[in-house]
This record gives sequence, structure tokens and C-alpha cells, in this order.
Amino acid sequence: MIQTGLSETPKLFITFLTFVVFFSGLSAQNDPLKSANLAFQEDKFREALIYFNRIEQIKNSGPLLFKRGVCYYEINRLDLALEDFRKAWEFGYEHPEIDFYNGLILHHKGDFAGAARFYKLYLKELKEDDIDRLRVIKLIKQCGRAIDLSFNRPIAIVEQLPPSINSAFDEIGLIESPSVEDRYYFTSNKPNLSSSMEASDFDVYFISQELGKWEEEPSRMRYTINQRDHDILLGFTPNADGLYFFRGKEYSAAIFENRGSGDHSRTSPISIEADITLVNGDAFFYNDQVVIFSLKENMGYGGYDLYASVKQNGKWSKPKNLGPHINSPFDEVSPYLSADGSEIFFSSNREASIGGYDIYTSIYLYEADRWDTPENLGIPINSPGDERYFSLSYDGLKAFFSSNRKNSNGGMDIYMARFKEARGTFEYSADELAFIDYKLPIADPGTEKITLESAQEISEEITETESKPFVPDKVSEPVSFTYEPIYFTSSNELINKSNESQIISIIDWMKEHTGLHVEFVCHSNEEGIVEYQLYSSLKTAERLEQFFKQRGIDDDRIKIVGLGSSYPIAKLPDNGGDYKYSESYNSRIEIRFRNYDHKLMKMQRLSPAIPQFARDIKYELFTTFVEDAITYKIQIAMVNQMYRGIPLDQFNDTAIEEVEETGLYSYTIGLYDSYIEALKVKRDMDRMGITDAQVIAYYDGERLEEDRYSYFVNDFPDLKNLMNYGQ
Repeated sequence: MIQTGLSETPKLFITFLTFVVFFSGLSAQNDPLKSANLAFQEDKFREALIYFNRIEQIKNSGPLLFKRGVCYYEINRLDLALEDFRKAWEFGYEHPEIDFYNGLILHHKGDFAGAARFYKLYLKELKEDDIDRLRVIKLIKQCGRAIDLSFNRPIAIVEQLPPSINSAFDEIGLIESPSVEDRYYFTSNKPNLSSSMEASDFDVYFISQELGKWEEEPSRMRYTINQRDHDILLGFTPNADGLYFFRGKEYSAAIFENRGSGDHSRTSPISIEADITLVNGDAFFYNDQVVIFSLKENMGYGGYDLYASVKQNGKWSKPKNLGPHINSPFDEVSPYLSADGSEIFFSSNREASIGGYDIYTSIYLYEADRWDTPENLGIPINSPGDERYFSLSYDGLKAFFSSNRKNSNGGMDIYMARFKEARGTFEYSADELAFIDYKLPIADPGTEKITLESAQEISEEITETESKPFVPDKVSEPVSFTYEPIYFTSSNELINKSNESQIISIIDWMKEHTGLHVEFVCHSNEEGIVEYQLYSSLKTAERLEQFFKQRGIDDDRIKIVGLGSSYPIAKLPDNGGDYKYSESYNSRIEIRFRNYDHKLMKMQRLSPAIPQFARDIKYELFTTFVEDAITYKIQIAMVNQMYRGIPLDQFNDTAIEEVEETGLYSYTIGLYDSYIEALKVKRDMDRMGITDAQVIAYYDGERLEEDRYSYFVNDFPDLKNLMNYGQ
């Protein structure tokens, strides 16, 4: 009933649980051996370990060393487990399951390539009809996905909370108090009235911080909350005058609401219309009238799905499935909805996971009236273990989640992720939850919390900024700024004396106007192969980006693009130009500002004084073609290094850019004003073996994400073709 996120242990692989071992003349050892085997069979690995360590002959017995290694693995002592497996092999116990466990250990240690090698060795030993083949193949695929995700930039720093919170048992669902500063609530099944090594029922605890230091011991909540059954905290009422919690045993459990003046004395069950009883603790109360939870129904998409229910006229409505963009044929559990209702977090064991349950996020696309494709939060938030029970702090800068990864104290431990930027904070209008057609109530304007009205103003500002062109205030006097490209002869001479004063003035300008973003578009002379030109030009732009970041400009305000020699501004000598102009001006970084505050500004770019005979029209045509227009490119690769696929010198309009959030480089070819023309080239790429080629849309030279298509489709109807037929 209670899903704690524990991974299934590989008991299916252990076919030798009972050994008949005779130690001549040492009858005193029989009891420890029997006790060890009995505890091992019952999955009491800590207890079994105590008995195994009392057996003197274990140091010379391959089978016993293997079983002790399994115990060490199960209690997260991975290095000791590896040592026992190595010794077992040396003593002649060459069982293929040692390869399997070695794979598990390397998987949890983050050596995904090494883990895959051991899994493949084990797979070779399995018969074609062995039921375990599917599981091992799944683990190999998880290693591959983990390798892919490891190239992405981490979105947070993760730390394990201290032993005062985490024990050898399960700790789940840490939630920040809505009314008491620096107080946190969580649920644990650690024993509280017994010295038994077995887990107890789940109870609710709270603990406080003072100046960043946690209390030495948590406090257990009153008997009105914690009783003999499982009691799992789900959340607090919006006014902080009560809480929601799950209580029960298997087949007889329910969600309860508890209110009272500080003592939480009034408890009543919550009845949600459903064909089956809600029997797990995976529910999130957005407010008093909206709950999202995990439920398993025959009419769902497979496994556990996420549903929402709304309280209307005192009754909770029949659950509404959140649909196929969130739910999959696998399990979706542990939902959490951001404060503005625009971003949902949940855990799933779908195929895109790197092991067990991973945490995913999805943004609600109001214009498309659906959830976006969920994204894996990546490493280090997710691991080869299970990640569940995600929640955000009120400022959105921290998240709490539970994981049974192998550096935990045992079972599920609580971890904290520190984000660089706040998550789930007023991305969209906060007046409705469109996915369930629910209008939010107007908040009390007297509260000290951010009201829904102010949240709506903020979100409307953001939406207005992203979706509508800015109409200047004719009365206001625009502020002006004059700049020119940054010229260089080599990347090492980019930050030279002649460039530094202008670079510093741009930095100062961006500090003064925080809504300004900048794009560095690097061009270079023809030197070497196209692949090298592109990669080198991007690295030069990256050098300038680092200079800006070191002086206080956030990296999310900077984009970098490398165009190599695709668009020279001065002709080369063999094309009727002059060496001194091509050498002086073709290697340059063009500066493109994006004014996201929409303050009235006059940006004036100074062009180089190149005589007419020496000018190359390619750059002028390029800028005219992309200015205030939708264009399309063909992305042929997303890599973290120089592209080494098909030769790029056979294509026009080659480019490379760093893609935000991933740290990967996108290589594109072509430049088209028609989706159909771009699609034809994409199909040519398919025939050349580049099966993952994609059509990418750009506006004014800036890459567009899917959730922004709807902002431009009315002005650029051709974009609807991409929306309908995909990349």
C-alpha cells in the first residue's frame, strides 16, 4: 500500500538462498549460520550481517562472502560489497550474479559505462527465455540515458540532510511550515517505542533550523495526528490552520483533514468520488479546493496516473485524469503543483528514467491548452535510485525530495536541491488552473503573503513582454547607446586594450538595464575546414561570455552563436577584395541586444568603414533575411564537442550555437523562409543517415522554443505548418 519508492532488490537473481554448510567440529557455528540465512531470506539485511560476521569460516567461503556482499549492498556499503564479491570470485564462486551486482554498484556510483559492461556480461549468461533478461536490458538502457543526461548542465546543487532528520529507515515528504519560520515537517517510519530493527508505522515529525543549523532531534506530532496506522503528511491548509494527511493500512486507508487552534484536534476524512479507494499517500493539496493525486484505474493510461479533483458545493468531484502529456503506460506518482499552477513536478518510472523513479517537470501551455512534454530534471537531482515526494520552498530557490540512492543512511532519505534561479514562481496568470477549468478565489488583500491579484499582475507583465510587440511611449525620451562589433585577429587578443573599454561599457549598460539580454554572434575568416571554423568561432564567443559572467552578468542573459565564415562582411582578396579589410573586419563578434524590459531605448550599431568595392553582400543579405522574420534551419546534431559527422563544406548557412539549459552545441545548416523548403532538406538528411535531424524555427535570428510558437503564428501563418507537422 505505502509506496516508499524503494527499488526492487534483485532477489529474483538469488537462487541459492539456503546453503547446507557443515563445519566439522564446530557445531557452535551452526546457530549463527542458520540465523544469518533466515534473516537473509526475510530481507533483514542488517540483522543478517551481524550473524554473517560471527561466522569465522566466512573469510574462506565464496558463497557466504557473496551473501554478505549482498547485505552490504542493501545497506549501502558499496565498497565493502565490492570487496566481498571480489573475494568470493577468488575463492571459486564464479557465479554470473557477481557481474550483475558489480553492475548495480557501478551504476549507483555513477560509472554508467562500467555498469553497462557488467550488465552485458550477465546478460550473456541468461537463457533466451529467462524472465530477467527484460530487466537487465532495461538497466542497460538506463545507463545509456544517464550518460546522455550527464552532458547536461546541472540545474541545482544537491545535499543530503543531516542524521537528525535521516535515519536508517524511510524519511519522506519534507514540507516547509507555512506559519513558523525555519520549521519543517516530514514523515518517517523509524521505530519510536521499540528497540526492534524493523520499521514501524509512518508518523509525522517536525524539526527547526536556527542560523542554518538543524536541531539535534525532531519532535513527533501529537496523538491526534500520529496513531497506530500509517500517518503521512500531505500538506497544509492555505490559512495554515490545519493540515492534510494520509492514514491507514492496506485496503483500508483514506485522506484526512485536521484543523484546530494549535492542537489540531478536529479530524475528518475526505471523500473523493472514485471507482476505487485511494490507498496511497501520493496526494498534493494545492489549496482547500484542489487536490492532485496518484490513482490506478482500468481506464487510465497504464499503471498509476495523476488525477485532479475539485471541491464544489462541499463535495469533491470525480477525479479527472491529467491526460497523455503527463501520464504514460508506466507509473506517475508524487505530484507537486507550483504556486502559480503553471508547473507540475512528479515522479515516474517511465522509459526515459535513469533508474527507478525519476522526477520530471512540465509547464502548462495555456495557448495550446495542454501540458508540455515532461522533462527529466537530470543529474544530480535524479539518480539510479528512486526519487519521490518533491516539494518547493516558498521562495522557489530550494526543493526537497526523498531518494533511496546508495549514499543514503538507509531506505529513503531526504535531500535538498538548491536552484540557481527560482522555480515555479508566477510564470503565467494565476487566476485559473486551466487543466481542470478551475477559477482561483480572490485572496485576502490584507495578507502579508503575495496575493493572487499581485501574482496576476506579475504574470501578465511577463506574458505581455513575451507575446506582444512593444509600442513606445511617444512622450518618453528614449535612452541611447552606441556600440560597434568587437574585432579581433585571434581569440587570445579578443579582450585587448582597444576592445576592453567598449566591452566594459556594454557590461555597465546591462547592469543598469537588467532587462537587457545580449547575443554574441561570432564570425571568422576562412581558415581550415568548416567544422573547425564554426567550433572556433563559438569558443571565441564563449571567451567573451566568460568575461561578462566574471563581471556579474548572469549567464541566462547571454547567448552565443558561431557562424564561422558563412557571412563575411568584407570580400576576400581572391574574390575582388582587399586583404587589409578582410583581415581587419571579418573576424568579429556582432552584438545583438534583446530588450525584455521594453524600456524605450535607441540602440545604434556603428558599421565599419569598408569601401564599396571591398564589401561582401553576404552579411547584409543575411541580416535583411532574418530581421523581424520567421526563418527555419535544419539541426543535424546536438553534441558537446566539435562535430565529426558528414562534411559541412557541402552545405550553406552553417552555424553552431549553445543551447540554454543543456550545455550542448546545436549544429544547423540552411536558412529558409518556408517550412516546406526546410522539410525537404530534412528529408534529404534522413536519406543521408542523419535520422535525428530537426526543423528549428527562429524569430529575428533567435531560436524559438515550442511554447512560444503561438505568440507569432498570427503574424507568421507559415509557422502553423511546423506546429501541425512537427520538427
